[in-house]
Amino acid sequence: QSLHRYEFRVIARNAVGTVSPPSNSSGYIMTKDESSKCFQPEAIRQSLS
Repeated sequence: QSLHRYEFRVIARNAVGTVSPPSNSSGYIMTKDESSKCFQPEAIRQSLS
């Protein structure tokens, strides 16, 4: 299993279509690749390809 580093920022779009500026960074989050253990519906697998 390899480690992956992610950083998250959030933006939002309202009903009018206005998009907010990005939020502050979450900081780095380290994860292990365990995707083979997760259930992924077909629609998600296709969009990730």
